[in-house]
Amino acid sequence: GKYLYIENRLSFPISLICSVTHLRSLGVVKIFNVSAQPPHLTAPNVDNVTDLIYMISSSSTNGIETLVQNLKLDLKQNKQPPQNYQLIVVPSKSLLCEKILEEEGLFGFIKNIYYYNPSLIPLENDVLSLENSQVFVDCCVNQNYYGELDHVTKSIQHLQSLYGKIPLIIGKGNSAKVVLDSVSALPTPVATTSPPKIGKLILISRDVDYITPLCTQLTYEGMIDEIFGVNSSFLDFEENNNEQILSKKLILNSNDTLFAELRDMNFSILPPVLNSQARSLEEELSTSSLSSSSVSQLKQFVSRLKILSPHKESLANHTTICTSLAKIAATDRFHQQIQIEQDILKGYAEEMIDSIENHIVLAVPADRTLRLLCLLSLTQNGLKKATFDRLRKEFLHSYGFQHMETLLNLENMGLLKKRDESAKNPFSTLRKSLNLINEKVDEKAPTDISYVFSGYAPLSVRLVQHSI
Repeated sequence: GKYLYIENRLSFPISLICSVTHLRSLGVVKIFNVSAQPPHLTAPNVDNVTDLIYMISSSSTNGIETLVQNLKLDLKQNKQPPQNYQLIVVPSKSLLCEKILEEEGLFGFIKNIYYYNPSLIPLENDVLSLENSQVFVDCCVNQNYYGELDHVTKSIQHLQSLYGKIPLIIGKGNSAKVVLDSVSALPTPVATTSPPKIGKLILISRDVDYITPLCTQLTYEGMIDEIFGVNSSFLDFEENNNEQILSKKLILNSNDTLFAELRDMNFSILPPVLNSQARSLEEELSTSSLSSSSVSQLKQFVSRLKILSPHKESLANHTTICTSLAKIAATDRFHQQIQIEQDILKGYAEEMIDSIENHIVLAVPADRTLRLLCLLSLTQNGLKKATFDRLRKEFLHSYGFQHMETLLNLENMGLLKKRDESAKNPFSTLRKSLNLINEKVDEKAPTDISYVFSGYAPLSVRLVQHSI
């Protein structure tokens, strides 16, 4: 048998394209997260394991360093490891991983090294993702546009091989230009369909719209991501059941019909919707009781229960999640965060500096304060030198000098910078020309995308709307 050790960041996306059942059919007995104390070194080999397969990410050294640590411990216990070590690196070849193995003198103990690029992963019926966070680091932080972007180019080529050559590709931003040039330079793949099924492709670099991800998401799905974090459509959350804390893992996609209905709603209108769903389900269950003992009635009853039971469980899960979110959304700190964001977006930036300084003094979580600082800087084309120096100094004193590198990276990216007094403020122009602020947004019956932030229309969405 085989043990599969998979790095935590890879476990969710890989599970979307390869089921546990399929892995079992390939001889995988058990699956574990990559850890410093693996079961094959801390417990008897009751599963008769012959192969240890490590699946690690090429974008960091955490996985390979843990493998090295485990292999050294194995060699300390056994002159020759009793199992074969095999390595799968995702999503691309890593010379650094090989170098670390060679420098530690362990390269020869790895039976095989494989490189696997999963390409586009289906998160939804209409959403495909590379699930590669290293792209942002390479392009936006390191300004290296010729590394991870190759995966984006290859994924577009793969789409064209399936659905035909895309007749029109347009883009905005540095990364988009690199990908567009690369796609244009490659030979057109032979498509399996004709005519092409994709009429237009729009590429937008993240640096074209840094503002939107800095704002707090206010849809139900967005709030879940803000508070709990969603990883490749999976959510880990805790449920208090009879004073016992239970950990749950849910997949959030349209297969859950209730989530499909709720996900895009503004969170402020969610409680009455859930109450209505609960009442409807209660009525359905009360009318689904067995009225006779006939076989046909019994079949109908069982069939009805099969439909209603998953909906009942889904309703219970989302009620628990919504209750947890509502407690956070009701706090003064959450309301202050939203109010500061909206006032900055509307142009009342100078008045918000005192509020942000209060965040710093109260040591509100550093990421929340940094989001406000960057939002302030981006919407004002930078901060006045005196303000910039003062806020940065106060931030370091409050949160610690370990954040110095973060502040330097944000400054190099243009997210938090000193103002060039000779330059005009582009966001002020965009706010008016693209109608980014909607003061009359209707969150209950929205007709404009601005409802997702209770008044702010995402810049990237407005760009797409104007290009169609």
